[in-house]
Amino acid sequence: MQYLICGKEAIQEKTIDIENTSYDPKNYDLIILGTPIWAANISSPLRTYIEKNKSDFKKVLMFFTQGSSGADKAIVKLQKLLGKNISTCLTLTSKEVAKSQYQNKLDDFLKNIV
Repeated sequence: MQYLICGKEAIQEKTIDIENTSYDPKNYDLIILGTPIWAANISSPLRTYIEKNKSDFKKVLMFFTQGSSGADKAIVKLQKLLGKNISTCLTLTSKEVAKSQYQNKLDDFLKNIV
């Protein structure tokens, strides 16, 4: 049931109540954010976190998991929400993860962290 609720919140682009984090993003040069993609949308907890903190983000890298598609549309929406381009994105499908076919993509993503 919770799975359906999360999907519905993502589709509706809802924000939700989340606890404050103990780390202040303005103290970091790089923020790495990750979320599942739900019908071409990010999860509601991440949407809330971004809306609360986006003015403190310097550089953002993203990673996504998805059933099969939707990340391209989600990236466009996410960049609009952030008000800036995302430096690098890693998108993995459930099939790639299940078959352990993600190492090259992961290596390319990790090169951008340094």
